[in-house]
Amino acid sequence: MTSFYDYITKFSISSPSPDTKPNSDQVHAPISPATPIPVLQKDDICSSDDSDDRDDLAKRNDDNQSRLTHEERDEVRNMKHEMKEDLLRSQETGIQNRLGSLKPQDPNMERFEEMLEEHEHTREAQLLASAMEEWEYPFERHSVHTKSGWIIEMHRVKHGKGQFTSSNPQEPRPVVMLQHGLFNSSAAWLVTGPKHSIALKLADAGFDVWLGNNRGTHFARKHKRFNMKDPQFWNWSFQHMGLDDLPAQINFVLNHTRQEKLSYIGHSQGTAQAFVGFSSMPGLQDKVNLFVGLAPVTSLRHQRNHALRVLAKFKTVALLKWFGMGEFGHRSVSTSILPGIASSFKNRLMSKLNGLWSVVMDCNLDTECLSLLTQLEPSPTSLTNLAHWAFLVRSGRFCKRDLGKTLNEQFYGSDGEPHDYVLENIKIPVALFYGTLDLLSTPKDVEGYLKPRLQQVVYSEKYENYKHNDFIWSKASDEMHEKMLALLRTFCRSGSDPQESDEQMNEECSSKIEEIQQAEDRDLMDEVQSPCGDVDELVQTDDDTSNNATTPSEDYTTTTTMSSASTTQD
Repeated sequence: MTSFYDYITKFSISSPSPDTKPNSDQVHAPISPATPIPVLQKDDICSSDDSDDRDDLAKRNDDNQSRLTHEERDEVRNMKHEMKEDLLRSQETGIQNRLGSLKPQDPNMERFEEMLEEHEHTREAQLLASAMEEWEYPFERHSVHTKSGWIIEMHRVKHGKGQFTSSNPQEPRPVVMLQHGLFNSSAAWLVTGPKHSIALKLADAGFDVWLGNNRGTHFARKHKRFNMKDPQFWNWSFQHMGLDDLPAQINFVLNHTRQEKLSYIGHSQGTAQAFVGFSSMPGLQDKVNLFVGLAPVTSLRHQRNHALRVLAKFKTVALLKWFGMGEFGHRSVSTSILPGIASSFKNRLMSKLNGLWSVVMDCNLDTECLSLLTQLEPSPTSLTNLAHWAFLVRSGRFCKRDLGKTLNEQFYGSDGEPHDYVLENIKIPVALFYGTLDLLSTPKDVEGYLKPRLQQVVYSEKYENYKHNDFIWSKASDEMHEKMLALLRTFCRSGSDPQESDEQMNEECSSKIEEIQQAEDRDLMDEVQSPCGDVDELVQTDDDTSNNATTPSEDYTTTTTMSSASTTQD
């Protein structure tokens, strides 16, 4: 067996003795992608039980490894990554071939589908980990179990490049948690690399950075009771993320780091679920010292996204009846097309079209990150979630999800209107960053609906010519990042002890989740699975919305809201 010492020696730079003429075997040889990299085993280091020999050989391994140039270390690292990729790809191909040979009724079908899903997740996690290794940042993966049974993978960047954790436990790094938006995952905060990633800049600035995920993304596709073929697996919206995914991850981070508070940064849907969680559970607010909202989304009355406008024309139950209560945006479609297109932009003849990606990605994108970005984004969500977003457009309010006329009357009272989330209940400091070219988080909605309802807006800035995804992927965001860092440094040092214990917080969270999971969701599934009615009954008409929302030209102050509704009723 080739020893690790022999392998490293082959590619190390060493000076031959003056009286020795190097032969062809001693010359530094180029590394071929086909060259196998042996796995380092205990016997490869030393088969003898003599500790002196073992220590001496290990020291020689370290010495030879240190002689490798930076380019050679990168080459070895790339080879390892390619081998892992090839192994995962071959295993996945084997599973796919086995699936293709099975009949639909075969009892092994479900097991092989789960194996295939697990391999897809492993490949994406490995891709992200390899990128972090290349950039020389630490990368950790943690599993979080929510109250409703979801298993969510969080990612952690414990410290910056070339840094080490504090040796003094009395001075731990301040903790910041970042939550992605719709059709994104935790990877969205990292794919732009050290040059543009706010997550990596925070790590370099001395923060302990945690990246959250939401149910349904490719890092959160496991449930204790349901599999992905079960409609209940996809029966949720950002409402559930705010009441279940968010508190579970915040509690996990604080327990793991043994700190009392963290700073929270959300983008798009990551802000919406936070507004849901913070307004509904005061105990959750006590664990956060600052909430930074990037492209914050609540009311969508003035949004200009054409796809959402089309969805808003259909009633919630209609969408779920026609398309099913399932997944939207499966990864196999995007990962099979986008990376190939992105790689073509490396061609000089295609460089003139780089601006097209800025339109597709809705931001001023640095196209150098496209290769990684298109392999990890976008991430899927549920049709139920999209239906909730469509209802916000239709209603013009930031409210709980629409369950259909009958169930609305049962859960929301005789008026049958989903209750607004009471944003006035949020007492923590909030900083808002929004852009003039954002089609979703429009200045009219941020300034006319959101800001007047928040109790403590400590900072707010409108960025000219910023689109929705510029706040996470823009190549011209250094100034904004500096302002965010200044805010975080200020508020991470302030704050008092939590007013409620973890037990109280968990009890509050569990009661809300149980109410949603056992009642509202079950009844909505019964409604969705009933036979479809006439088309006229399923399409939202102007008469249906006349009492629910105003036209975009109307002022927010003229809208009748239910902000006085109880926050404990779902």
